[in-house]
Amino acid sequence: MKEIANYAGNKAKDAFDTIVSKTAEYSSELKQKSQEMQESMERQKEQLREERINNANNAVLNMFADPAEKEIATLGSGFMSNFLRTGSLEKGFCTLTEKRIYFKGSCYYKSGNDYKASKEERIVGIKDVTGTGFVEIRHWWLKLLALPFIILTIIFVCIAATEESAAPRRAQALPPLDTPLQAVSSILRLYFRLAG
Repeated sequence: MKEIANYAGNKAKDAFDTIVSKTAEYSSELKQKSQEMQESMERQKEQLREERINNANNAVLNMFADPAEKEIATLGSGFMSNFLRTGSLEKGFCTLTEKRIYFKGSCYYKSGNDYKASKEERIVGIKDVTGTGFVEIRHWWLKLLALPFIILTIIFVCIAATEESAAPRRAQALPPLDTPLQAVSSILRLYFRLAG
């Protein structure tokens, strides 16, 4: 009976060892196949990305009317690099060559009270380009200079208002400023009127 038990125990042990070894083999095969599939997906992603970049590069190169033209400068180069990298265009960019200016992207035009967007491509000959500009002069230094004077004025008005509230009221030609807050608001209104 002992022999039968040993025999059964050995058979069970052999069966268990076989199951463990087969499970380990299958596990390593599954791991290897999973790794191969992941590498294959990465290669496909990279191929799609390179294809998008090549398409975008070809689109930019094909954008030039003359293949001999060379790019001099680009306005909106972040949008252009995004276009080259992803192949999609959300805003717009403008490229200058020695003969023409090329624009590709969103344009906004007024329709009634609203603005509407449209995707456009434009080519303008360099001879047709004229320069116009606006110069806005802001006297920021005046605002910076006025700031300490405003602070000092607020302090003096607050001191004067507290002294005035302690003293008895007299008849005045101008209406009195009852609170320091009214004085401060008057001064700030005057400041923004002058600075604006």
